[in-house]
This record gives sequence, structure tokens and C-alpha cells, in this order.
Amino acid sequence: MKTLNLKTLGKNDISFYLAVETYFLPKLESDLFFLWDLNKAVICGKNQLLASEVNFDYTEKHNIKVFRRHTGGGAVYADEGCFMFTFLSKMNKKDEVYATYLPRIQKSLRSLGLDVVFSGRNDLLLDNRKFSGTAFLNNEYGSILHGTIMYDTDIEHMVASLT
Repeated sequence: MKTLNLKTLGKNDISFYLAVETYFLPKLESDLFFLWDLNKAVICGKNQLLASEVNFDYTEKHNIKVFRRHTGGGAVYADEGCFMFTFLSKMNKKDEVYATYLPRIQKSLRSLGLDVVFSGRNDLLLDNRKFSGTAFLNNEYGSILHGTIMYDTDIEHMVASLT
């Protein structure tokens, strides 16, 4: 697996990272991992009804941009206190991708002394509280697994931005 260091490009909107995924997936020679350094945003799954997921009055008032991603799943709030990550793989089977890459996140966090466990929906929990969710897409080129890790997220913005 290769790692793509995008840190030199500074903070970017979610659309930048989604474009990086789209650009690199068809060109993969080996699996690829990268972290996102992002501005605050709400990111909705491809099938979500935005009006049902987002408090637009709040997001506009607080300059929180809203994006739609090419993977499924519900709406999430992410900010500078949240890590987001992507694994791009030539593997196409969702279960295989999850079984290969989510344990790496879990192992890294456990090495810090955190007793992280999986929930039934491929979420990561600490003390029975969800702090990380993921979304998945596969096509003829391979798959995208990306997710969030809440670290120092602004909970007030998160709760008020999502409905």
C-alpha cells in the first residue's frame, strides 16, 4: 500500500478529496491511503435527501458548506477536529475491503491505549460510543472506503448542522 501525502496542499474543501479519490481510483497500481485536512462541512451520502438531513439555516449562518459524496450512508459533520481518511483498493468486495482496512485503524488506535471495537455497521466505538463511521463505493476500477474519526469535533456545530 502506498500513502499519498496531501498535507503540503493545506486545508481543502471536501470536494477536493472526493476528486482525488475519483482521479486515482482508475489509475491504481497498488492500494492507496490518504488523510484529509479539511474545512468544516456537512457531507451527505449519494442517496440522502439533503432537506431531510441538513439544517440549512444553521449551516449558512455559520459558514458550514454542504457537500454530497459519491458513497452511500447518512450525513456527517466534519471539521478541523475530525480526521477523515480514504483507502483506495483494487479489491471490489465490500466485506474484504472492510476486513482488510478497518482493523488497521483499530490497531493504530489500540496502540494508543484505546479499547476500540467494531459495531455491526462497520463503525468504530470507544466506551460504546460511536466516534468513527465509514462509507463505501465500488466500481469497475476497485473500491473506495472513506471515513471519519471524531477527535476534537465541535459538537455544538455537529448537532445543530444535522437534522
